[in-house]
Amino acid sequence: MKKVTLLLAFLALMGWQASYAQTVSGTVTDAKDGSTLPGVTVAAKGLSGVGTITDFDGKYSFDVKGATTLVFTFVGMDTKEVVINGRTSVNVAMGQKDHLVDEVIVTAYGTTRKAGVTGAVSVVKAKKLEQVPTTSLDKALQGNVAGLQSMSNSGQPGSSSEVRIRGIGSISAGNQPLYIIDGVPIITGDLAQGNANGLSDVLSNLNPNDIASISVLKDAAETSLYGARASNGVILITTKQGKSGKTQFKVRAQYGYSSRTTNNFEVLNSSQFIELRREGLINAGRTPEVATVLAGKDSINTDWVNVAFVDNAPTQSYEVSASGGTEKTKFFISGQYFDQEGIAMGSYLERASTRINIDHQANDKLSFGTKIGLSYAKQGTPLTSSAYFISPVVGAYLMRPTAPAYNADGTAHFDSAGPTGGASFVGVDMYNVSKSNTARLVSSANVEYAILENLKFKSLWGLDFIDLTENEWDDPRNPGNTSEGKGRASIFKTRNVVWNTTNTLAWNKQINDIHNLNALVGFEMMDAALSYMGASTEKFPTTVLHNLDSGAEPTYASSSGTGYSLMSSFGKLQYNYNNRYYFNASLRRDGSSRFGANNRWASFWAMGASWRISEESFMNVSFIDNLKLRASYGTSGNSEITNFASLGLYGYGSVYNNNPGSAPSQIANPDLVWESNSNFNLGLDFGLFNNRISGILEYYQMKTTDLLLRVPLSSTSGFTSALQNIGGMSNSGVEFTLNATILNAPVKWDINWNITSNKNIVDKLYKGEDIPNGTKIIREGYALQTFYMAKWAGVNPGNGDALWYDSDGNVTNVYANADKQIVGNADPDFYGGFTNTFSYKGFELSVFFSYSKGNLIYNNTSRITQSDGAFAAFNQSVLQLDRWQKPGDISENPKRVDGNSSNSNQMSTRWLEDGSYLRLKNLTFAYRLPSDLVKRAKFSSVRIYAQGQNLWTSTEFKGLDPEQNLSGTHWFTYPNARTFTFGIDIGF
Repeated sequence: MKKVTLLLAFLALMGWQASYAQTVSGTVTDAKDGSTLPGVTVAAKGLSGVGTITDFDGKYSFDVKGATTLVFTFVGMDTKEVVINGRTSVNVAMGQKDHLVDEVIVTAYGTTRKAGVTGAVSVVKAKKLEQVPTTSLDKALQGNVAGLQSMSNSGQPGSSSEVRIRGIGSISAGNQPLYIIDGVPIITGDLAQGNANGLSDVLSNLNPNDIASISVLKDAAETSLYGARASNGVILITTKQGKSGKTQFKVRAQYGYSSRTTNNFEVLNSSQFIELRREGLINAGRTPEVATVLAGKDSINTDWVNVAFVDNAPTQSYEVSASGGTEKTKFFISGQYFDQEGIAMGSYLERASTRINIDHQANDKLSFGTKIGLSYAKQGTPLTSSAYFISPVVGAYLMRPTAPAYNADGTAHFDSAGPTGGASFVGVDMYNVSKSNTARLVSSANVEYAILENLKFKSLWGLDFIDLTENEWDDPRNPGNTSEGKGRASIFKTRNVVWNTTNTLAWNKQINDIHNLNALVGFEMMDAALSYMGASTEKFPTTVLHNLDSGAEPTYASSSGTGYSLMSSFGKLQYNYNNRYYFNASLRRDGSSRFGANNRWASFWAMGASWRISEESFMNVSFIDNLKLRASYGTSGNSEITNFASLGLYGYGSVYNNNPGSAPSQIANPDLVWESNSNFNLGLDFGLFNNRISGILEYYQMKTTDLLLRVPLSSTSGFTSALQNIGGMSNSGVEFTLNATILNAPVKWDINWNITSNKNIVDKLYKGEDIPNGTKIIREGYALQTFYMAKWAGVNPGNGDALWYDSDGNVTNVYANADKQIVGNADPDFYGGFTNTFSYKGFELSVFFSYSKGNLIYNNTSRITQSDGAFAAFNQSVLQLDRWQKPGDISENPKRVDGNSSNSNQMSTRWLEDGSYLRLKNLTFAYRLPSDLVKRAKFSSVRIYAQGQNLWTSTEFKGLDPEQNLSGTHWFTYPNARTFTFGIDIGF
């Protein structure tokens, strides 16, 4: 009996201990979209002080000490109570309160709730990106983010865009933001060496439909944790991942066609061309009879614009994806084929891509996953450089209309008497080859382990691998291709490999339900290696063979390699009091191989705070749902310079007395340091009338010091200049974003609008001296993009002379006496975009405009196409018809003289135009079939749609396209396309 009593007592004791030593873990998600929720308070009901908060991935784990019910609370979410019922794993989906939508935002090395953000972050959701027929995600950002400018350098499919966040922050170092995909920093820009150089962008290898969201980090509170790479902002890209439940399949198909956005730019027909040519020859001293003979005949009238540009260039896209999984394993898999023909002859982009994202929860403590994005793209890149008048973009406007494009047998015609020496872009397209193939792998693997209930270790390994091959063939049938007339083949290979590893420890703690602490420390390493190879061979036995070994005479061979590495440690501390007052601080220390031993390491920091005024008891205003004041200040750096800029270098490959040799190529500067950027941000978030109206108002100041500039040296050093830290520049501005639901039922009408005004000033230069910069000047106290040229005074109605102003305002007809003056800049006064979305039952209409106001564009193209006779052999714009012909004429253009010795077409404000525009960027009309009809067809959803891009443009700019590169100079730019597409999305 005694033994039985002891046994029962022991079992009771064990049961009592078990009831008070139960560990429960799980994941908390948003019931609306399935995203994980960090910072949620999880408490054991009835037990004071027993609980925890979810970590950066929405996970929690703690000893519930025998409690039977868990209570989940978070600002903006409905409180949820869940009975444990003996379980050790409890996953919860929380619903949002109607009065406050508090989404999860991806930020530096983790996620956070919108309520806890103290810095400037803009989020672009997948809906803005999906099925928009752009070849690159950076183009899709234009007009969708306050403070971000994205301008295409070319309409060529797969071409790069210039992206600027809150203005230009550097003169010589990089200005592009840092792109990170699923934690992996990636390479952007143009890696091409041959004809594709300037027309290719490795971002075009990524499928925008795989993206779940994009977070644009703009101020130091959000960017400084990325240190030396973050002074131009950070763009965080998160790809889609699966959710537990039934596997969901989605099939998408899209087809359309493209044409030019505008036909405003017109050139002369044959009779007009001959009329102007004859007139110019006579004015140059030729007799009418001789001028008539030299001007030619108008029996042929070729419209070279219609030859060069395609009216209905096809574009198509086909995609299938699958997502789903269990509570432990989730997956997302997609595959896409995309094919877009360019509107200019010979240009195209064909891409196949796939993505595999897998996440697995091994147990309560261990999880791991992998994300793999693989793509292969083929790109056709015809010559579009201004140096080649045989390119379709340039030749379309300059080839003589009196020459045919094709011979009677369909072969290319070569106008031997023409200005290009017989060369024709038609022949180039018909016989030459200019193409590139790019394979890209962006992948990562991660593992997470919960060391304690509130301490987690995470390790991520990432790889960005790019392999680019360019093949070119110069056919001997094209005049001027090779001196021997037997063809030339060239091949260029580029390989870029970037490894990145990040290891972090995340800790969170809640004290008395009102004090919330989160800390993150990490260590990161990155290594980048870039290699180039190029070779050419001439004298081929036939035009069919294009391999290098088929040529008889190697003419060119070159190879090179470069690389750099980065090592960093960082930390971040976040605290909030009662989900009302938020504070955070971050610190990062970077070491870069790009700088000398004296300054290899640098530290960057930031601090931020926010006050949720709407949560105060005194803020009892019925129509105010959310009111938050934010402020931050911090630093970041810019290390985007050449890899060995601080070192004294020797260059090899020099020839001395027929022997190989080397010579100094760069002077050393061991004191070279990062450009430093200090950033202040003040923001106000608001939500009114049950959040039917919400918005963000931001004011910022950014100051860049230690600018990396080349300064002059005494030639006795053997060099004329050296890179040094001299100078400063600042940007300041205001951003405003407004979201409003005008109508809610039965027709819903939503508005999204953003506008940005930025002012750029050069604060300091070397000895205060101006830096001439082509059509511009870099001068203290003025914007970096300041135009500096002679002021045009028009045409003398008495004799047709070109006129300019000197610095005193006097008029002169001598160009040399026309003083250069500051005449404006290329920066817009403001820019942005706005979207109107209407929905009724299954119908939806979305109308998106982008705009820019106040920026100037120097139309360098007009210097050729309106040359007043300087380029008389080339075709001209129809605007040249409005020219001076007799005394008393009031005209736009001076007297036309063959050869034009007056310099009337030289650099002046004659070619400076208002680049303001308003463009209907995207219009989409969609219909989602009724669910009962769809279910009968065994589908979960069916959506059909039609959309158009760049449908309408309002502008005073006279060039091919007002959307220019941000430098504000137009020079025969490949215009953007107007595109119509039709598509269907099917889910099952």
